[in-house]
Amino acid sequence: MNRNESFAAPDVGTLAVRLAWASAEIITDDVEDLLIHVAGDDHDVSELKITLQEGRLVIEQPTYGLSIHQLHSERWMQLLIRIPRSWKGAVDANTITAALKVRGISGSDITLDSVSGSVQAAALTSITTTLRTVSGSISLSGGCGEKLSLRTVSGSINADGAAYDAYRVNTVSGDASLALEQPFTQLEGVSVSGRIRVYAPMDRVDAVLRSVSGRLRTSGVSIQPDAPKASVSAVSGDFEINCSLAATIEEE
Repeated sequence: MNRNESFAAPDVGTLAVRLAWASAEIITDDVEDLLIHVAGDDHDVSELKITLQEGRLVIEQPTYGLSIHQLHSERWMQLLIRIPRSWKGAVDANTITAALKVRGISGSDITLDSVSGSVQAAALTSITTTLRTVSGSISLSGGCGEKLSLRTVSGSINADGAAYDAYRVNTVSGDASLALEQPFTQLEGVSVSGRIRVYAPMDRVDAVLRSVSGRLRTSGVSIQPDAPKASVSAVSGDFEINCSLAATIEEE
């Protein structure tokens, strides 16, 4: 079954997506309205709730009676949400087990959340961007704004081409790797055993690792007290910060 709905962009200030096992892709496109395309089993598609109240567009998959067996069944439903390039609202999307993909969104605040599914984001622009998962992976390609927050328990984190002023990274056992497009003003991290690795075009930083057995490693970066701050707390996790400019010179 296919289902298509549209909403006038000026009427929507916040897009909220609440899914269980259905996957979703949110992209910008050359459209005037917010367009929602749904495909899947007749019963599941018809039960999907899509409502607009006081500027908040909510797309919600009912979870009543949801069981572990259902989460791992072969049932499927896919959502494609197309947003006008000029739209600048907030996005708050989450799913339990399926993939969540977001590309090209420019808004006030963007939050993407999954339990075991992957979170894949590209070319985001917002004041604050938050990507969270428990055991799924987080992948960010491009993105700019004031603050980027990345959080996982056991999943991996990979951010490439990010250009934010401040970063916060939280992990328990998963590893995090950040390749930054511009120098940061502040970076904070918390880890138990996962490694946090940062590549940034800067040769000086005030880096501190508070850890029981983890190590602080630097490459092409000098530690100076008056430089941008990078602080990580860990139990056994390592914190590594590298000058990406130095790495480029060595490759050439």
